[in-house]
Amino acid sequence: YRLLADHMKDQVWLMDLNLKVSYVSPSVEKLLGYTFEELRKNSLEKILTTESYEKAMDFFFRKMAAALADSSDYVLTNSLELEFRCKDGQLVWGEIKFSFIRNESGKPVSILGEGRDITERRKMENTLKKSEERYRSVFENAGLPLVIMEDSLLNFMVNDRFVEMSGYKKNEIEGKMKFTDFIRSEDRDDILKCFPRREGDKPVEYESRIVHRNGDKFDVLMRIGRIP
Repeated sequence: YRLLADHMKDQVWLMDLNLKVSYVSPSVEKLLGYTFEELRKNSLEKILTTESYEKAMDFFFRKMAAALADSSDYVLTNSLELEFRCKDGQLVWGEIKFSFIRNESGKPVSILGEGRDITERRKMENTLKKSEERYRSVFENAGLPLVIMEDSLLNFMVNDRFVEMSGYKKNEIEGKMKFTDFIRSEDRDDILKCFPRREGDKPVEYESRIVHRNGDKFDVLMRIGRIP
């Protein structure tokens, strides 16, 4: 088992019940920049960022209490995502699964951690989150009424301008009303024929009449496109 752990690309940790390190695989030393002896001397509080340390402590205290009360509880958790402080000050993210190692009577005697570096994944997630926030900001603050609908024509998301135009509230529209519910009944068949005419992602335009909640009707020029 030691030979296997020494040659794994993923990280392997072994700790006692006081969370003191008793073994780490070479991949841990490579990732964090600390030697095994340095990791033995350092506490998790120094190795983890403040938020991740508090998250880990809360987890360990709860799980260890449960394990001591129930000898059948072999698995600690699904996984924890923790942010580590490397020796050079760089921050990296690890996704780690923890399990108890027990003696013959079933009593926990140490903790095994198996982790992998997910730093690049977290960076990508943060980039996507920022892109989504920018997109939502543009969507919400656009001067024109905008609606995103599913293939079933159910409205997935609408902006404030669409709410003003329709007379309905967002929570009445999103996920509950179809786009065709706002189209004058005489125009619905024609607007439905418009959807299959789209070529790829190229939008098409169509003139129709929108029906306000109070019954008023007014002419609009709609541009319909597909989001890939």
